[in-house]
Amino acid sequence: MRKRTNIFVKVANAVFLLLFVSLQVWASGIDPVIEGANEVHILIPYTDSFRLEVKNDIVNRWIIEKQGTAGTARLRELPGGKVFVIYSPLGDGPSTDTIAIAAELSSGYKAGCSVTVSNYTNPYQYEGERLLDKIKQDFFNGQYGLYAEEITANGDFLKPVSYLWPASHLLRAFKNGYRQNPEKYFQPLRSYAISLDKYLSDAGGKFGYAAYPGDQKRFYDDNGLMIIQFAEIYSLIADERMLQRARWAYDFCNHDRDSNWGIPQHEDELGQGMFYSMAVNQTGLGAALLYAITHESVYLEEAETYYQQLNNPQVLLKDPVNSLFHQYTFYQGGEWSLSGTINGEPRSGAGFRAYQTTHVVQLAILLYRLTGQHQYLADAGLMLDKAIVYWYRENNGLNENAFWGGDDMIDALLDMYYITGEEKYLEISKNIIDFLIEFGKDQLGYYPGDYNDNLGNWDLDRRDIIPETVLMMGQAAAASAILRTAYAVENDPVVGTNNFREQRNSANLVIFPSRARSGEEIRLMMAGSSQDEMIVTIYSVDGQIVQHELKLPSVQPTITLMNHTPGIYILTVLQGSCVRSGKIIIE
Repeated sequence: MRKRTNIFVKVANAVFLLLFVSLQVWASGIDPVIEGANEVHILIPYTDSFRLEVKNDIVNRWIIEKQGTAGTARLRELPGGKVFVIYSPLGDGPSTDTIAIAAELSSGYKAGCSVTVSNYTNPYQYEGERLLDKIKQDFFNGQYGLYAEEITANGDFLKPVSYLWPASHLLRAFKNGYRQNPEKYFQPLRSYAISLDKYLSDAGGKFGYAAYPGDQKRFYDDNGLMIIQFAEIYSLIADERMLQRARWAYDFCNHDRDSNWGIPQHEDELGQGMFYSMAVNQTGLGAALLYAITHESVYLEEAETYYQQLNNPQVLLKDPVNSLFHQYTFYQGGEWSLSGTINGEPRSGAGFRAYQTTHVVQLAILLYRLTGQHQYLADAGLMLDKAIVYWYRENNGLNENAFWGGDDMIDALLDMYYITGEEKYLEISKNIIDFLIEFGKDQLGYYPGDYNDNLGNWDLDRRDIIPETVLMMGQAAAASAILRTAYAVENDPVVGTNNFREQRNSANLVIFPSRARSGEEIRLMMAGSSQDEMIVTIYSVDGQIVQHELKLPSVQPTITLMNHTPGIYILTVLQGSCVRSGKIIIE
């Protein structure tokens, strides 16, 4: 077995964490400009550095015009008008800092830049944000307001707009980025979600998401993924537009189910008896999520029926030995089979991919939360444990492709962690992500992303690879999984209740902004609605109540912070039997 270096030691020896660089020229001319990496990450408590340069003038001297307050910077000049800025944080807690750096030029001009430094204590947040910001920088195509499918190693667009499948992974990554850092990712999440309207099509009188903007071909599994993401985003930010889009995608899939509750992969396959696992399990999970939001009984009834059919032995989808799910089956000629004919071509649906099972695991967990029936949780535990044995390699990652189960496996593991409180599911998630971060990154900082398993799996050592081209989907899947793990290591599960709303909402209070000063107004964002008044309480870290208010029912109430000593506080919202809590830093 390969010996692994601990991620925390590895990260400490690399050049890292999140540094937002905003360049502002302080010169009377327009030519001299300081250029530098616009995203560098700094992980507390380690010293880190970033490079700046002036390419179109000769630098006589670099100077620090303003030091930061949370750390100190020093300069190490390099030949050719370049400089390393070495930054050392003073404390061991999260902070935001600003330093001002200038270059005195031989032309007589002075060019300068203002650098805002944000640092982190969570290495998974560090790596996840670093990757998600790299996706934003390298793949965003401003001409279309969307992200590219594929780029060259030099950053040129080979395929300027992604298909919907990669887009769904990126939407999930922004969702998990927002979950961990709502101030930073609220706007990117909301704007990207709405920009995906470019994929909507009303072809044939049915409203659904097309595989590509302007295309008429629509996949049911693509739309199934959109149900899940939009429903979960609504549960976080309570934007009714997200709920509407989840309903659109659900209605598109659910409308075309056959008498066996089967759904094919895409519209060209309708009416031929295909039972495509991904289209069915995602639609079933989407139904359960919609019921949790709306409490409309039809969604729960449909979610349970989809689950029953997925597990129906006659359908042959669930393997009786492995408890894993095949790709698809057929009901043709009055019989069920793993082989059949679609549009005159013979097809076989035998074989397992992780995401065919993980979505059923998530559906079972959610049905347990909604109904309290323990059989659902027992089913989920058995399926997930079988998936762990089949794909997980302790200390050697996940023997599965990012496209077909990387981030899906992490989602299922952490959903199980949050319903059971069993640490093993969190530890497996961390072990997978530790390997991915340490061994999965290539020389350009990209993660596995290839349809070929020999190039795209999460158990590969890619440290010496310099890729010629890069697909966005693999980067988005990695960012999503890393950021979901970042949230889990900081937010413990609330166990001991089967009530879905109480459990889910306890983890879904968002305090915006999460850093504020005394006297400032903060907004409390939560999904769902209740007629009960809410009691908002702020506690110091030693458990003392420092602020206590009664608020009228509202999805996004606001409160004004009283005069508190700077530090970390816990804010709770009690509404009926539902308790939500979150952390706020008062500066």
